[in-house]
Amino acid sequence: MNFLITGITGFAGPHLADLLIKNKHNVYGLILCSNGRENDIRDVLSDEVYNSIKWVYSDLRNLRSLNNIFKENEFDGVFHLAAQSHPPTSFLDPVGTMENNVMGSANIIQCVSDNQPNCKLMFCS
Repeated sequence: MNFLITGITGFAGPHLADLLIKNKHNVYGLILCSNGRENDIRDVLSDEVYNSIKWVYSDLRNLRSLNNIFKENEFDGVFHLAAQSHPPTSFLDPVGTMENNVMGSANIIQCVSDNQPNCKLMFCS
């Protein structure tokens, strides 16, 4: 099965990717465009698991980019773990935090609904 994980570089993402890959599933890790965060989880995962992840890059607020990802790939499930969760950033930029977390989630829901309605969506906050 093919699974997309948003927020794959966060607290739970690497562990979920490890579990899915060890159970012979394909994992697509969605991370913010060109932030280089895919290297943040290198120490957490074995080379075999890390190298099995198919990286896709997008900003969750960019609906067009997300739609392209869903049109180019077939997912059986989406684990939506992404959020701006850094407290100082939330206080310094509450509107940006809201845009990222609320609009990002709405865009993921819309992409699943519009492109792959049989795909299961799991949301974790």
